[in-house]
Amino acid sequence: MKTIALRRGRAIVPMLLLLGACQEILRPEEVMDRIERSVTLPDGAAPLSAYDRSYAFSGPGRIKAIYVRAADRSAAGKRSWLADPAKLPLGFESGCRQVTVLYDVTVDRFLYVACTGLA
Repeated sequence: MKTIALRRGRAIVPMLLLLGACQEILRPEEVMDRIERSVTLPDGAAPLSAYDRSYAFSGPGRIKAIYVRAADRSAAGKRSWLADPAKLPLGFESGCRQVTVLYDVTVDRFLYVACTGLA
């Protein structure tokens, strides 16, 4: 059994994953790093570093991320882990100014990566 514990606010929330006989504890920073190392942004998207990135659990074993193109490019690249997925940025930006990512940590794969609006 694999154990992943992610921080929600100041508390650590454990999440058990049936992925093998070993135990692994991942912090939010490690999960964000894992996602960012392997995500392929859609055609038309800017480089990852141009987006502010917010992450939250969206269901058992699933993480939703919203990447929003920063207005101030010199300050772009901030990232945060939110305890409540309802607090993820909600925008109606056109084109790839916003990218939505859905990732399943139990199988280590992306379920959805797409630009939010139309170009």
